[in-house]
Amino acid sequence: MELTRKWQESPVDQTFRPRAVKSSEGNVRIISSGHSVPVKILSNAALSTSSPIDAEWVERKLGIRERRIVESSETTSDLAFRACKQALELGDVAEGSVDLLIVATATPDKQAPSTACILSAKLGLCRAAAFDVSAVCCGFIYALATASLFLKSGAANRVLVVGADTFSRVTDWNSQDSAFFGDGAGAIILERGGETHGRFVFSLTADTQGVDCFAIPARGTFEMDGRGVYKFARRLIRESVSDVLSIAGVSSNEIASVIPHQASLTLLRDVSGDIGVSLDKFHLNMNRLANTAGGTVPIAFSEAWQDNAFKAEDWTLFFAAGAGMTAGAALYQWS
Repeated sequence: MELTRKWQESPVDQTFRPRAVKSSEGNVRIISSGHSVPVKILSNAALSTSSPIDAEWVERKLGIRERRIVESSETTSDLAFRACKQALELGDVAEGSVDLLIVATATPDKQAPSTACILSAKLGLCRAAAFDVSAVCCGFIYALATASLFLKSGAANRVLVVGADTFSRVTDWNSQDSAFFGDGAGAIILERGGETHGRFVFSLTADTQGVDCFAIPARGTFEMDGRGVYKFARRLIRESVSDVLSIAGVSSNEIASVIPHQASLTLLRDVSGDIGVSLDKFHLNMNRLANTAGGTVPIAFSEAWQDNAFKAEDWTLFFAAGAGMTAGAALYQWS
């Protein structure tokens, strides 16, 4: 495969450190969250009948047992709509109070208009600003950071941030890599906080030496160099997490919970060791949902939030890496 050839010709330069966009201290309050996944379940056993995957190996190495797949009539914005409605209802938030809608997706409904505008129309958000963010599996972290800057600057008072993808539409179900992805969406509502409300810091980066490790050709299915993705993702996550800990003046021992992007269980185990935070603190759902790309982080967060997993004064760590190679981490302290 072309991606593999390019990777072999351009090994990772371990001395290269990309520049990063980092936040200053500021207060942002998370007020609600919601998520939505399709009804249809595709298990490893069922998938192995049409592809060369080893169902037992996929569960042991990747941590995936099954995934959810949209029906032919369902779109990315449909999943996002249901996640947003749940977040709005659980937070008792009126649609008209939302100033900005940001959607992180690599599988938009259409090339134009943006999925955010399509979703805004479905939600009836009136005249809220709306746009998409494209950073693939790291898209939600990028969108979350963007929302925080709008809030900290005073440009917006309330922002609805969504991560949603339907990777089943860009998957070759006869390939070995078909086991990785599933479909889903998650949403978080944030607002400007006072001095005593949630501290939020972030660090974003993109190391384009890894640009050929993952791609979705126009009107095609995704192509992946798994070895390249793993090596870049592990290093960039480690660096991004180190950045946010330094910005916040927090040690890894102070992290109470982790909301990670979930590409594989093997990667998460290694990252856990790299950042010095026990895997027991990671909120995981990949055994049921696989890698839902831009939806992974907000779905895991929503499930944890609805289970009352967060306590006042606790620090929650978010991190992800995606095609590009993009990467980012964020820290949030509950008030």
